[in-house]
Amino acid sequence: AMKKALRPIRLLSVLFCLACLPACSGDEPQPSAPGGGGGESAGAGGGAAAEAVDLGLSVRWAACNMGASAPHEAGGLYGWADPTGQAVTDQVHDEAHNWTSPLYGGADPMPDICRTIYDLPHMSLGGCWRLPSEAEARELVERCVWREGTRQGVKGYTVTGPNGRSIFLPMAGMRVGAEPYDQGRRGYYWTGTRQPGATGAVSLH
Repeated sequence: AMKKALRPIRLLSVLFCLACLPACSGDEPQPSAPGGGGGESAGAGGGAAAEAVDLGLSVRWAACNMGASAPHEAGGLYGWADPTGQAVTDQVHDEAHNWTSPLYGGADPMPDICRTIYDLPHMSLGGCWRLPSEAEARELVERCVWREGTRQGVKGYTVTGPNGRSIFLPMAGMRVGAEPYDQGRRGYYWTGTRQPGATGAVSLH
């Protein structure tokens, strides 16, 4: 077993690259999957159903990444605070390194974008789906058992909660500009929490 870490990622160097992992609160109603028969699931990328998995923590976690239809699929690589999921530029600073871009939360991003117009899972999927907070990601790190392995040939981590249920986080890598990086070697997952200062946000990796 191993533990992962929460670290700030500078928006300058890794602007749009981390797969989003939405979380659902355990005390909120769970929307039904499109065409499904109820239960605890919500719509995910491409109209596929994403199960909200209860790991015995304060929130439920998606069984697969944003943009994926199965746990082993990487899903999309998105920029923090990009509700369109399509921004690819990293030209956001002027020559004096001042944040001048309206992208990725603007010049003074709010400290927490969860359930705001900048939260891609919330805007795309609706209902209770959203990015996890730093505190919720820290809980996932500290209260779960992490085991490296493969699922259907994809490298990743099986994360098992206190109640014995688990999710799989693929090593989806990141995207710097339009170029993928670290795929199959590391997994990076945004939280909705901004690092103090306007040039970074907290990610799980």
